[in-house]
Amino acid sequence: MKKKILAVLFACSSVFAVDLGLLTLDTELGGNFSYSKSKLTESGGEFDFSVNGDKHFSVGAYGRVWLGIVGFMVAPQVKWDYLKTDFSSGGTSVEAKLQNLQYGGVIGYRIPLIGLTPYVGVSYSNFLKGDIQGSKLKDTYAINFGVMWKVPFVPLSIGFDGSWQKAELKNSATDGKLEMLNLGLSVGLIF
Repeated sequence: MKKKILAVLFACSSVFAVDLGLLTLDTELGGNFSYSKSKLTESGGEFDFSVNGDKHFSVGAYGRVWLGIVGFMVAPQVKWDYLKTDFSSGGTSVEAKLQNLQYGGVIGYRIPLIGLTPYVGVSYSNFLKGDIQGSKLKDTYAINFGVMWKVPFVPLSIGFDGSWQKAELKNSATDGKLEMLNLGLSVGLIF
């Protein structure tokens, strides 16, 4: 019975991805749960990210196509994040619900035998929905970083994913910028 289960696991893992030792092709689709830290600055003052000391979390989804030769990996990626937060300073409170779409690429190196891939990259960041005090956010670039572990014999990936960006406010009476750092866990399917 154990041999049959192992045979099924090996068959499933080979159906979902191609890994010939020298050449790798993995398609990864998944979701993430992130801790988000943001700071809104305006020329008239600064709103720090805080609501009675509560931590703020965001959810999202992503897709990557990992292409590798001898462990060196390149992946075009698409990420979507939903962030709901409040900014407060000196009795003034601002609520924001933002949807962010990022598309770009990452590079990394898959460590042999353990399937761990640390990566860094850059994405174009587009704010689909949401505003802050009636001002939309301008598109910008985001720095992406993290590590992905391809679970052996199962078509799953588990990882740590992060991104940092600093977007300017459009149509704002004052100069404003929103700096965002997202750090979180990701779980994906590899096929």
